[in-house]
Amino acid sequence: LGSGYLSGNNSFGDLAKAEFYTNSQTRQVTGAYYLLARAVVNGTGTIQACVWDASGVGGSPGAAPLASVSVNISTIIANIASQSFTFVTFPTTPTVTGNFYVGYILPTGAGDTVAIATTTINSPSVGQGWEQYGDATWHTYNEFWGQYVSGFEVSNIVYPIVCAPSTAPTASFTANNTAVCAGSTVNF
Repeated sequence: LGSGYLSGNNSFGDLAKAEFYTNSQTRQVTGAYYLLARAVVNGTGTIQACVWDASGVGGSPGAAPLASVSVNISTIIANIASQSFTFVTFPTTPTVTGNFYVGYILPTGAGDTVAIATTTINSPSVGQGWEQYGDATWHTYNEFWGQYVSGFEVSNIVYPIVCAPSTAPTASFTANNTAVCAGSTVNF
């Protein structure tokens, strides 16, 4: 069928990978943990870790990320050596009010290769993995691979860091005197 990695660079020319998250509240996505597959990370370029809303065709990722951050592949390689997750913090904190996606745009440099770890096929709570084909359309992994493996459902191992939106404190008081001279008293 081709060569490369389901959840990374491959001969199909996939552009990006993402994981779908159900959300029914207003949340801010501050960062994410990515478990990148050992021995499937190579090169000196970068990937773009991203957050997308679900405003694309059929609830797929939107046309442009809400937030992204560049991650050097050499940093990922160091994390793999220590068998740890790669953690990213988004420079802007997008607010999501509905379902959203967290994933990454694949590197395109010669020799640059990245693949995120996935769950095993048909594991509990899977079937949320998406990929962006070379023509920029988004599809679930099952759309293509399900024709070869019955019920093919798999998820990318990526965990978003979400929190309730923060609000700045607001003052709630009045003063008995707003025309104050030096030495005067004001009661609040």
